[in-house]
Amino acid sequence: MADLLNMALCSDLVVRERRLPADLGGDRPHSFKAAAGTGGSSQDNASVRDVVSYLKSGYPILDVMELTTDVIGGAFRVPGGSSVLTDGQYVWREDLAWYVEQYNIDLPRDFLETARSHGFRTPPADPDALLNASLEVSRALGFQQKP
Repeated sequence: MADLLNMALCSDLVVRERRLPADLGGDRPHSFKAAAGTGGSSQDNASVRDVVSYLKSGYPILDVMELTTDVIGGAFRVPGGSSVLTDGQYVWREDLAWYVEQYNIDLPRDFLETARSHGFRTPPADPDALLNASLEVSRALGFQQKP
């Protein structure tokens, strides 16, 4: 049975986890600070840097040629911001790292635990799995597949 994409974070700041239909629902997003297990502000900053680095190092599976503008406060612009990256388990927009860095937004606890378990380094991924994830994301976003 094919995996489905389940939205795990609200609005256009999307982190999606590939899940089987029986597994839909899951945990709601939690506070970044609580899920990251951080305490003081200097430790928070180091953890934010780790998560931002992890998000930026994902494998590109859908490239979009555009410039996105920060929808919260207009503080930044990201070339290709709607492009989609993955670590092999989760998919997210290119510009998500910028929102985490600028606004310390909430991310799902499971995502943060996965990133932490990999030492905040994107794990190796099988090229066929990346291709399948790319096709799945393209379908979920309504892109036409060539016959």
